[in-house]
Amino acid sequence: MNQTTPPPKISVIVPVYNAEKHLDTCLNSIKNQTFRDIEIICIDDGSNDKSHSILLSAAKADNRFRIIHNEKNQGVSATRNTGLTLAIGNYIFYLDADDTIPLDALEYLYTAATEYRSDVVKGGYVAVQPDGDKITMDWASPKVKTVNTNIYRSEFLQQIPTGHWSYLYKRQLLNQYNIKFPVDLIVGEDLVTLASVLTAAKKITLIPEIIYHYHLSDSSTMHGKLTEKKVIDATTSKQLIANILEENGLHDAATRQLTNWDYIISELWARAPEALGESSCKNIFTNFRSIFNDKKLLPWNTRTPIHNRYILALILNDMDKQAVSFLLREEKKNGLAKDDWQIEQLNFILSKHHEDPYSLLALSRISQNSGDLKKALEFSTKAMSTDNGIDAHIQSIHLLNMLCRYKDSNEILNTAIEKMNHNQTLSSQANTLISLKHQTTKLELEAELTTLRNELSRANRELDCVYTSASWKITEPLRKISSYLKN
Repeated sequence: MNQTTPPPKISVIVPVYNAEKHLDTCLNSIKNQTFRDIEIICIDDGSNDKSHSILLSAAKADNRFRIIHNEKNQGVSATRNTGLTLAIGNYIFYLDADDTIPLDALEYLYTAATEYRSDVVKGGYVAVQPDGDKITMDWASPKVKTVNTNIYRSEFLQQIPTGHWSYLYKRQLLNQYNIKFPVDLIVGEDLVTLASVLTAAKKITLIPEIIYHYHLSDSSTMHGKLTEKKVIDATTSKQLIANILEENGLHDAATRQLTNWDYIISELWARAPEALGESSCKNIFTNFRSIFNDKKLLPWNTRTPIHNRYILALILNDMDKQAVSFLLREEKKNGLAKDDWQIEQLNFILSKHHEDPYSLLALSRISQNSGDLKKALEFSTKAMSTDNGIDAHIQSIHLLNMLCRYKDSNEILNTAIEKMNHNQTLSSQANTLISLKHQTTKLELEAELTTLRNELSRANRELDCVYTSASWKITEPLRKISSYLKN
């Protein structure tokens, strides 16, 4: 009876394309691992430099290497998928050809995976600057060991922590759920794959040890030459991640994906006007708007900087040229001072979109953060008087928020109440506002007003939840505030 060689414990998959500058360093970091029971699958994706000869030399010196050669370049996603198809190890680890791993990385990961019988193990990583300085990526690295959690119990995992190469995956899990990298994306494909993995895995262990060195360079996908497809793929990938989370019952996590665009604005949109031109920007922004066409959702949250909210509002209102002008201005100023031009621009938006309630509410929030509370109240009032199906509870909380901050609001509120009384859907909200209007005349002491502001700040936080929650449950905080005023 022939004795068969047992499969390796870990299959390390390395996609390679024109990586001769860093490839030796990368391969040395793998073959010198303290954990030895591995196979190293290197796929040369049609390189036209010396990468292939470097791979052949490595394989000649170490029989754990398996070298695959693609005659034509297929892209990193297809190359990783090829490696997964060929892998026979119990666990899978991905490594990019210009990065390295600490010598004990695989030992840390495998020990945790087998000791706790985990489907996935996630470690920490550092970004290595061209000068050698290392920056720990705290927001994407576990701070303490957590054994066999899952995405439903972990807010950390619900963020889809970046760095697909900082995870060890059970190969059986990937095959069972047919999890592959999407070949039609060149940006964000790793995060889409991670979303599929993390929603499928039942047992995920987090370890704080640094197990990956991500080397920053100008030639990387995100930092290299900007293209229209890169920017659109970055947007599309966030939508795909949100869809995966939503399909798995993680609505709030899905919403957070669609209300956080700060990185894309600063790293991609800000470079697009000069790098790509007006036509590409129009395509990029049209793609962005398509995500929100049928969603009762604004693309920002309470932590979104005011200038980014402004950019998003411009684009959402189909004002691409103004957005491009702003992006160029912001890039040169490297910041934004609060000045009058914001309100002038808001008025211009209003003149074009005076019947769209969601745009009006967006403008109301921007005006509020810009310090023009009167304008914010006017925008909210106009939104309330439309018949376009916007939820009445949202409108009421908007006005309640304005009411506590802007005392001289009776005239505007009277107009709102009059218009609301002609709308059957909003008539009950009008009665609430009538009560509130009369009660606010009693708030003469600053201490009372401060108390009311504190109470309503909590309601305002609920407002952001309203924007980002399918439940739209705002009735309870509204009742509490109304009761407070009546007393």
